[in-house]
Amino acid sequence: MNEFTTERIMSMCFPEIFLNGSGDPTNTVRQRDVTLSNAGKHLMKYCVKNHLGEYVHPFAQHERVPGWIHGMIERNRSLSQANFCMRQHQELRYTTVEELANLLRTNGAQPLVQSIYKYTANIHGSDPYWFQRRRELMAQAEQEGLRGTLFWTFSAADN
Repeated sequence: MNEFTTERIMSMCFPEIFLNGSGDPTNTVRQRDVTLSNAGKHLMKYCVKNHLGEYVHPFAQHERVPGWIHGMIERNRSLSQANFCMRQHQELRYTTVEELANLLRTNGAQPLVQSIYKYTANIHGSDPYWFQRRRELMAQAEQEGLRGTLFWTFSAADN
């Protein structure tokens, strides 16, 4: 089963919140095209009144849905960056996994690794992404003449 091509995969994975399958962002038969990112934002904000008269957010409060949507978006971004990278490196198009492993063992892959690193900087949350943001912040501080500046972040992120 392919998460990018399987019709209505989200309502199959979470039937308890997509009771009749309506509203599934992976349903390709829609009146308008909606990206998974925009659909995910909408689902996280969606709320309904329960039988007690309280407002609940069924998608945001679900233990797995937010992570599932985030993971799918990130895998989609990674795949699109990998495809772009492969289009830029036509010489690798028909390279086998064994040939790539051999290239890595002989240290002949340094230019390729640097190129891949550049492409992964476009993937939110990746190490190259945060390294690039850090460099931008340091350059801005240097431009403003801020020496000895301390930056604090209040995030529970793993990166």
